[in-house]
Amino acid sequence: MPEAFEVIGARKAALHYAEIAHRAGNPAEGLKELTPELERAERELFSSYAGKYVDSGDLMASLTQEDASGALREAHGEEFEFGTDVWYAVYQGTTGPGMHQHPSAVLRMPETVRRTAAEAAVRYIVEGRKAEAFEALA
Repeated sequence: MPEAFEVIGARKAALHYAEIAHRAGNPAEGLKELTPELERAERELFSSYAGKYVDSGDLMASLTQEDASGALREAHGEEFEFGTDVWYAVYQGTTGPGMHQHPSAVLRMPETVRRTAAEAAVRYIVEGRKAEAFEALA
């Protein structure tokens, strides 16, 4: 007569791992929660420039306000895009046509935010946490 064994919690574990797999394929949804922190970092950057790079205010607004004209905040698949499509933003990191490209003067991600974003992405994938993952940034 064969012995029968029941694995307690197997279905719950299977569901849990299926959820992790889903989030791993779409981590950008969790990273979208970083938007307010990235906007705060941009406000601080513009503030440190004391008016430099601000003419009409469109570029600054697009990097510091999610609903501003030109603001790019898109999550898809494994990527989260944060930036601007204000046309003259490309000149903020260039010395001239065909010349050496420099990092953008107006679009920066501080190393602390970069590290925290990476940690938060892992927390989102493994634990399913979104906004709570970024509490350390506040």
